[in-house]
Formats: sequence, structure tokens, C-alpha cells
Amino acid sequence: MAMKSKVAEEKKPILRLLYANETIAIKPCDGKETLAKADDVFGVIDQNFKNLDIDNKAEDATDATKKVSVQIYEVAKETTPAEMFGFLGGNLERLCMTQHQIKLFCRDNFNTLHFNTFDKDERISNFFLFQNGEYFFIPSVSRHYSGLSIVLHKFRNSFAMAILPPSRLVVPELKANL
Repeated sequence: MAMKSKVAEEKKPILRLLYANETIAIKPCDGKETLAKADDVFGVIDQNFKNLDIDNKAEDATDATKKVSVQIYEVAKETTPAEMFGFLGGNLERLCMTQHQIKLFCRDNFNTLHFNTFDKDERISNFFLFQNGEYFFIPSVSRHYSGLSIVLHKFRNSFAMAILPPSRLVVPELKANL
């Protein structure tokens, strides 16, 4: 019996689409706002945004964006960022949002973020992806009793990072649902 449940767990999809019958969108923005300075949305901002100089060399900081629909996925089983993004096709550029869009999403769609009762467990969070130059970064946003906090992970260093259910992943709408 235990063997059967292990096989079923291995076949279980990594991500499950939430809000499939709803349109969740981010309004147009000028792209000039960055996460390092988003203290009007996040009560705690990881110092890595400043230590890695993400705020000063944010190439996406001048890219205005149109209204964009997003999809929210729930992590169905323990995974890594590489597996999670690979499940959605692996084209990282297509899965990116700008820092300004991430900020607006968290502010305007607060109730769609997973509420984390484990304030210190970064493995259960809301994950996004943005690009800065040739590098990809994964901000993880925790929604808890005291508000929102944001931590920055380098994508290239995240392969051993475990992401636990019921974490969420927010990406621009993919044309073909999985």
C-alpha cells in the first residue's frame, strides 16, 4: 500500500492552476519602481536587493508595461525552482515580470497570496521571477499576520532550495494552460 501512494505522489503534477475561471491582472505601469524601495507594500525587504545592487542596475526599471493577466499556481508537492519553472515550459524570460509589476500584484491582489502561518519558513511562500541583465532572480513574498515580507534568491543558486506546498507561483498568463 505504501508503494502505491509513493508512485501516486511521483505522478502528481508539481503545480495546480488556481483561479482558472477568473481574470487576475496587473494594471499598466511605467516600470520605474523597484522592490528594494517598495516599503509602502512590504514591511520587511531583504537586504539582498541592495547588497546585490538590484535596485541600482534594474534594467527593467525603464520598461513601461501594458495591462497583463497573470496565472497563479499552487505547488502540489515538494519541488525546486528549476522543476517548478521547468513544469511551465522552462522558458524563463516568458515567465518573468518586472519588479514594478511584482510590487503592484502584491499590493492589488493581496488576498490571492498564500497566508503563511509559519512566519519564519521561507519554503512556503509566494514566488515570482524577474530578470536583471543576464541574471534571473526569484523574489519570495510571505503574507503573514504583520503584513508582507520579501526575500530575494538568485536563480542560479536555487537548485537545492526546497519549495513546499501550498506555496504559490505567479507568472504572466501562459497561452496554453497546463
